[in-house]
Amino acid sequence: MFAGSDSSGGAGIAADLAAVRALGGQPRLVITAITAQTSQDGLLAVQPTSAQLLAAQFASACREDSGEMADATVKVGMLADADSIRTVAGLLAGFAGLRIVDPVCGPTAGGNWADTAWRRAFMQEMPDACDLITPNLSEARFLADLCESAAPAEAGSALLAAGFAQVLITDAAPDNQDVVKDMLFSADADANFIATGRRFGTGRRGSGCTLSSAIAAAGTGDKCPAFLPLAEEIIVGKMQSASHCQGSKSPAADPQLLPQVEAGWIDNSGCDFLPLEEPLGVCPITDDPVRIGDFARQGFTSAQLRIKNQSPGQIAAACAAAAAATGGRLRLFINDHWQVAAATDGVYGVHLGQQDLGRADLELIAAKRLRLGVSAHGFFELALA
Repeated sequence: MFAGSDSSGGAGIAADLAAVRALGGQPRLVITAITAQTSQDGLLAVQPTSAQLLAAQFASACREDSGEMADATVKVGMLADADSIRTVAGLLAGFAGLRIVDPVCGPTAGGNWADTAWRRAFMQEMPDACDLITPNLSEARFLADLCESAAPAEAGSALLAAGFAQVLITDAAPDNQDVVKDMLFSADADANFIATGRRFGTGRRGSGCTLSSAIAAAGTGDKCPAFLPLAEEIIVGKMQSASHCQGSKSPAADPQLLPQVEAGWIDNSGCDFLPLEEPLGVCPITDDPVRIGDFARQGFTSAQLRIKNQSPGQIAAACAAAAAATGGRLRLFINDHWQVAAATDGVYGVHLGQQDLGRADLELIAAKRLRLGVSAHGFFELALA
């Protein structure tokens, strides 16, 4: 973790350490600068770390974890001058793991170290030295040399054109007092998404450091599309939905304030899925159509047929047998095989995994009046569902 020290303790290395340790990570540190700053006065003084000391710290951190570096992730925060940018970019160029850069330009309260020379060095050195950058909207506009009114999509596109593989613009709607929005732009457009959630207060220091560090803690050395390793932490780390909803049994008055995701790899336009008439209750799962009949006789009102590794003909026959076995007394869900479910009378719904959402014909499923169930393993996947 490359980060500066914040004497107020609100951001920088203090926020990074808290986030990574809270998520079970074992951070190794490279201190890039020492600052004097407060929440009220902003930046008062800054002293960059020398290039030699930066390199020595990084080498020491790598030796400390020499047996684990293949799966490690590097997160870069504050870089106080152009020399620091060039030095760190050179160190990252030979790093095999995931490289996340948070282009911190200065504290929220005021006082920046990022000038024209800083921006020029960053835009020249960093596109080839990282896999993801996480600027807020103001930083994204500055890096792309755009006006203060430039839209997030314009800034994201400009940074992609400059060579960055993935750009996560955080707090992309800073003037919205109700909702915080994060937008991912990728060279692979199918990986793009928008995540929104309720804003709990304003002006919280260190939120950008916390988010990028949480992404690093959740990431791996795999260069897969960004939403796979990091998306859940966007919801958990930035939107704080869980901590602010504890003890509450009812949703927010405005459903738009709950966590939501718009994903480029899913198109549900025009889909109108039927709701459940009543809760599922206990829904047993089996790969045996005969058991579906047993469940119906035992009083269950829902069940799922989950079949893996059989031929299409066998799956179709099993689904037809399961539908007949319900006797009209049980709501039958078919796992994964939505084509067969849509062609089989007596099927109530289908259940899909997250990856299947991007491949299934959602319009056909909705047109067949089938209910849709979706697996969810965390806040992001729940919002996506």
